[in-house]
Amino acid sequence: MHIPIRSGRTQVLTLEADAAHAVVAQNLIAFAGLSHAVEVLTGHSEDLLPWLAERLAGGGHHIDFAFLDQRGSRYEADLAVLQRADLLSDGAILVADNVLKPGAPLFLWQVSTSRAFTTEVVSVPEFAMSDVEDWMTVSTYHKACAHLSCEEAPKTVRVLEWRADQMRARTHQPQFGGGGVDFTEWSKFSQEMHLELCSVLKLQLRYYDSAGSKE
Repeated sequence: MHIPIRSGRTQVLTLEADAAHAVVAQNLIAFAGLSHAVEVLTGHSEDLLPWLAERLAGGGHHIDFAFLDQRGSRYEADLAVLQRADLLSDGAILVADNVLKPGAPLFLWQVSTSRAFTTEVVSVPEFAMSDVEDWMTVSTYHKACAHLSCEEAPKTVRVLEWRADQMRARTHQPQFGGGGVDFTEWSKFSQEMHLELCSVLKLQLRYYDSAGSKE
């Protein structure tokens, strides 16, 4: 997760779950001469975000942009932490990756149905799997509507969330002698998720490929 913080000057906080990745990031940031503006925090978002919310509370800090690129099943909970702490500025932009593959159905339901967000869903080819579709979401936060409750996700969306978690778990099986997920399975899964999510959410997609974007 990458979070620019506005408090007189712009600061970027990046959360890295893998300690090795965090060290690489710190060295690249230092090489670029940006250590004064970018802070790398090591750990999982479920542990770091509540701590970060306490650290920033009451200091006039606001988040203008957040990029979510961790486990999709964490997106909804992580967003809830930021909202409860009132850290999102009015008009803050949230960009989330891997919303279709493996998927973040509960998060997608929230940002697509809540009046607190205006969301565009962008279809992109998956990295290193050009024939497999993924989605990114770009959401604008409307603070004046933050108090309005979002309808509970229907059973269909909750089942899709479970399926996404099952696929996500299978990707780690090769580390323990399992078979993992091949390209054909990913393609089939992505197509099924696309159809079911579009059916329940009535989504309008923007398509993007190497030649540019199109409606």
